[in-house]
Amino acid sequence: MKEGDIVKAALQQSDGSYKLRPALILKKMPPYDDFLLCGISSQLKTFVEGFDEKILESHLDYSTSGRFDRA
Repeated sequence: MKEGDIVKAALQQSDGSYKLRPALILKKMPPYDDFLLCGISSQLKTFVEGFDEKILESHLDYSTSGRFDRA
């Protein structure tokens, strides 16, 4: 695994349970080689303006960004 890879990770849900979800590896963190992840979701009901990033079909690079199966 390396920075920029999309992986499935056990991410905590709002109810406290964990679920395998897609995530982007942002950075490998020294000294223990842990990874900093960013969760990926198709749910927009919890979108936070100025914090979350939407990937829209109208974006120029959308067609090359790939499609991911739901985890």
